[in-house]
This record gives sequence, C-alpha cells and structure tokens, in this order.
Amino acid sequence: MSRIKRYITALRRYNRSCGFGIHSPFAFYFVRRVLREKNPYYAYEALHQCRHAAASMVRSRQLKKGILSYKSAKMLFRITCYFKPATILQIGTSYGVSAMSMLCVDSRSTMVLYPGANTCCDIFDRLTAECSHRIENTLTIADATQRYAQRLGNDAAFVLINSIDNDADAQTALATVADAIKSGGVVIMRNLNNSKAMKTLWRDCCSVATHGMSFTNYRMGVFVGLKHLPRQNYTLWF
Repeated sequence: MSRIKRYITALRRYNRSCGFGIHSPFAFYFVRRVLREKNPYYAYEALHQCRHAAASMVRSRQLKKGILSYKSAKMLFRITCYFKPATILQIGTSYGVSAMSMLCVDSRSTMVLYPGANTCCDIFDRLTAECSHRIENTLTIADATQRYAQRLGNDAAFVLINSIDNDADAQTALATVADAIKSGGVVIMRNLNNSKAMKTLWRDCCSVATHGMSFTNYRMGVFVGLKHLPRQNYTLWF
C-alpha cells in the first residue's frame, strides 16, 4: 500500500483499531484484547532478552537482515497465547525470534519449520537451543507442509509465513493457507509491505476464503478462519 493511501485511510483505520464500527463480538475482543492489548504478559521480559541476544549476535557479525521488532514479537506471543496451538507451522525465518515468540507460550508445543533462504543458521541455532527438541526442520516447503499435516491430524492449523522464496513456494503456501482456513485455523503473514510475493499471497488468501475474518495493518496480516465467523475484512492500526 502506498504511503499516500495509508495517510488517506489513517483515520478510518485508527477508529477501527479503537473498536468503532466493529459489530462482531469476536472481532471487537480480538482487536482490543489481543492485537492492541497494552497490559504486560508474563513472557515479555524473556522475549526482550531473546531479541536483545539476537541483536547482539547480528551486530557482532555486521549482518544487514533486520530483526523482528520487540513489538511484533509481543504480538506474535499474544496471538499464539490466545489460540494455544499444540503444533505450529512456520515458513521462513532469519534469526529465530519469531519462533521463540510462539514456542514460549507452551513448553509442550511443537513446530515444523521451513527456514527458507534467508536464515542465519548459527544465530538461529543458538537462539532456539532450549527449544531445539521441539522444532522439526525441513529442507523444502512441500516437505514442511506434508509433515505438518501429518502432525496436525484433525486439529485446526496455526501457520506463520514470514517470507516466500519463489513462485513455486508461493503456490504451495497458498494451498496450505487454504487448507488451514478450511480447517478453522489461523494464518499469520508478515512483511506484506516490503515483499511483493507476500503481498500477493495475503491478497490470494483473503480471496479464496469463504468464511473467517482478516485483520491487517498492511505490514502484517492475521486471518482467523474459525468456521462460525462470517467473511469480513478489517484494516487497522496495530
């Protein structure tokens, strides 16, 4: 979304973020008490230390790839905490902050991970060392989605997509997203504003869904595919 258009829609998005014009009880609660919750959670200090450790390692290696912000790490934690998935599928990572933000919700939760092309493996391994036994790494996105489906069984999916490497992966990811929504699951997508592939994937995700609600600030999108929810889209500040 262009900067000019963001300015034009700013007031409407701000009002929605405060709950004005949101008639769905679920959407109102989700916006106010999950996406925009201001009260602290028990894991925030651990998340802060995790991100600080990642930042120190990135600086020491003079790497240019950005780190997930503390604000976004807290949001991933809150969303995961709200839905409490037993197993998580993550596509794309850099240093492991997003993985730790979700895995710290429940020590019993597990993750199937396709790291993607942008992973700094040594930093990721050090940052996620305490949870390494709960993370199953895969070599391709197709392998990741297949293994995740086997683990998931009849449960609702919980998927985080940080990045997509190529068009073939985008098609595989879209099929995974469609299945996740169909099962009543949750899909989170990041980097919508600086990746054409991610922006297109988010748009396609919203277009294929026949039920559920989407929430986006044009940088990050959250699609909640609970089967009882009507098909609605919300653009917000969060």
